Amino acid sequence: MRQCYFVFILAVLPSLGRAAEYSDRASLGYSHQWISSASSGNQLWSALRHRFTEDWEALGKVTYLDRYGRGDGELGLGAIRLFDSGSSFRIETSFAPGADVLPRFGTEVELGVPIIRGLLGMVGIRYLSYSGAKAVVSSVGAELYLPNSFAISSRVFFSGNDFESPSGDRSSFNAWAGVLKLMYFFSDDARIWVYHGSGTEGFLRTVPQETASVKTVTNGGGAQFFFTKQFGVEFNMDWQERGAALSRFVTSTYLLHYRW
Repeated sequence: MRQCYFVFILAVLPSLGRAAEYSDRASLGYSHQWISSASSGNQLWSALRHRFTEDWEALGKVTYLDRYGRGDGELGLGAIRLFDSGSSFRIETSFAPGADVLPRFGTEVELGVPIIRGLLGMVGIRYLSYSGAKAVVSSVGAELYLPNSFAISSRVFFSGNDFESPSGDRSSFNAWAGVLKLMYFFSDDARIWVYHGSGTEGFLRTVPQETASVKTVTNGGGAQFFFTKQFGVEFNMDWQERGAALSRFVTSTYLLHYRW
């Protein structure tokens, strides 16, 4: 059976091997975000990943977001093509008509390629169309799986942002971000992780009307644990600061997984 490279790596690590038994997964998630300068936000979603042939997997996701006093709904669809070499190609598209916070339309493609044993390289590009802005985000990354059950992943994002003011004027801003993540696998049924991210984020000022940037720093960690062969839970929490005089965000995320 063909399998994604991540599952392949789990299979060759000591004491691991159950992940390859399951090709389908359904998840239900809830996220609460505390915002220092605004009311808290909430997000609820359900996701499905189903392998319908040895070469292809289907992805689906439904999301509801309540943030800044606005409620947005989003539908996401996608597919993953698996190759005998361990490479994978993913494409996803999302739709949120009339959304104020979420992108009204988004599409993303990503290619993952094994470089040497235990090392995976990734490259991707994403297009996002918001109510008042458009963005093109490119990314490069790598994941290194070590024989002592540790894994290290890093990814760098570059984005070009095109803002449109209420008066119709347009302005552009380029941003970047980087994330470094350390994971430890007790088994494929239990893992923990910590991560650090930093970068810049652009936004549109109304007075004066111009684009501006702010530095962002994020630190977080989490864990995933399957308490039966098929049911598992996941938790993640992170702290983000956006500039010295802007907002602080604390996001806690909870997921329930079912695999078969």
